Amino acid sequence: MEARSTDSVNEQSTTEPSRGVERHAVYFWDLVSFTVENRLFRVPKHLFVSGSPTFAKRHGLLAEDGCHSLDSAFPFAGPDVADKDGPIILDGVTITEFEVFLQLMFPQSELQLGGSAITELSKAQWLVVLKLSTAWGFTHHRKKAIHSLSTQISDPTELITLAREYSITKWLASGYEMLVQRKEAMTERMGDELGLLVAYKLCLLREEYAKGKASASPKINESPMSNKTATPRPPPPQMNVDSRIQTAFKGELDELARLEQVLRTKEEREVDEAARLEREAREEQAKLMEDEAARKENIRLEVEGARAKLAAVEEVHRDREAQLQLHLKELQKKANELEAIDLPKPYTQAAPVAAKSTAPPKGKFMFGRP
Repeated sequence: MEARSTDSVNEQSTTEPSRGVERHAVYFWDLVSFTVENRLFRVPKHLFVSGSPTFAKRHGLLAEDGCHSLDSAFPFAGPDVADKDGPIILDGVTITEFEVFLQLMFPQSELQLGGSAITELSKAQWLVVLKLSTAWGFTHHRKKAIHSLSTQISDPTELITLAREYSITKWLASGYEMLVQRKEAMTERMGDELGLLVAYKLCLLREEYAKGKASASPKINESPMSNKTATPRPPPPQMNVDSRIQTAFKGELDELARLEQVLRTKEEREVDEAARLEREAREEQAKLMEDEAARKENIRLEVEGARAKLAAVEEVHRDREAQLQLHLKELQKKANELEAIDLPKPYTQAAPVAAKSTAPPKGKFMFGRP
């Protein structure tokens, strides 16, 4: 009777608007019917629309504007069949799985008691939620499943398998890190499940990690001639496992991150976008600082080159000046030596003597002559 009364009100509100009956903006829920394995379900439609626009668009529950599809990235047993004149047929899902999914969307305790319910699901049930939320694009339910399962999965091989199946990058990296750091050797079954190339890379990383860990242990060298102990040597830097994994499996991690991007919530995408902008700003700032440092380095090198050339020219001038000073000293020395030598006086011709006159002086007579 209650359902019939509700249907009656719905019918009145849609067919007789002249009576002034209006639908409530929040508490007037349209219902949608699903068929799973010949079992009919009828639930409120709004959570399917708000929870996954992709799911709503696929089944004609939402207009196609502004929606993106996950079908190409995560095919789930082929496209589901939506009957416009009847319930929506969901293929590839069992009754039990759909019940678990509805239990998360519509907790029974909340419906029956009218209070806020905390849904407690088992690991197997959370795996079902992860499967369906990934296939149908319910990003918030997927986030809850990943958060709950992160503390319940301890087997690294299972973590890696689920990460690959449902595109969870952090699980993949975490599983690889657990395999690198574990003491137990990798088994043949692990190699078959992970793949030969992945197993080979992990073995190399395990060997590198083991060597680094062994060399990092403190060792005290004892002198054979005395009982005194030497000071322990400082350990070498530890291997950065996360960085090495990011490098060794970059291709797989990048591809998984690309697929995971469309399954993130709006809030996560906003955080990612803010982080991307911040990262680009830091990179741009680092690039500017690097360019400025390079410019300053070029100027420094030019200044040093100019100083080196100037110093070379000054050195040449100093050498030339020293040579000239030495030459001058040699010339001065030669001049001094020449001054010290007693040279003969230069020859000078005497003045001519006047010839004696044979004429007798006046008043005198020559002998024998008057």
